[in-house]
Amino acid sequence: MRQLGSITIFVEDRHNNAHGLNKLLSDRGGDVMARLGINVNRQCRKGCPGMIILAVEGTKENLKDLLKQINKLQGIKAKLAVVAEE
Repeated sequence: MRQLGSITIFVEDRHNNAHGLNKLLSDRGGDVMARLGINVNRQCRKGCPGMIILAVEGTKENLKDLLKQINKLQGIKAKLAVVAEE
C-alpha cells in the first residue's frame, strides 16, 4: 500500500549538519516528490537552524525507513505525517 505525506525536518546547525542529510535525500530521491528549504532565522550568521519540508510518496515501510535514517543523523529531528493511503 502506497502512502502520501510529508516529512518535516529540523536541522539544528544547517552549516555543519546538512551534508549528510543532503546525501541521504539524494540517495532516496525516489521517495521524495518535492522539497522546500526554510531559513528559520534570516539574521543568523553562524550555527543557524534550518527546516526542510518534504512531500513524500512510498510504501509504509519505505517511508518509515527514510524517517528512521533521517533521525539517525546528528543534529537532525524529523516527523512524518501521512495524509493519504492508496
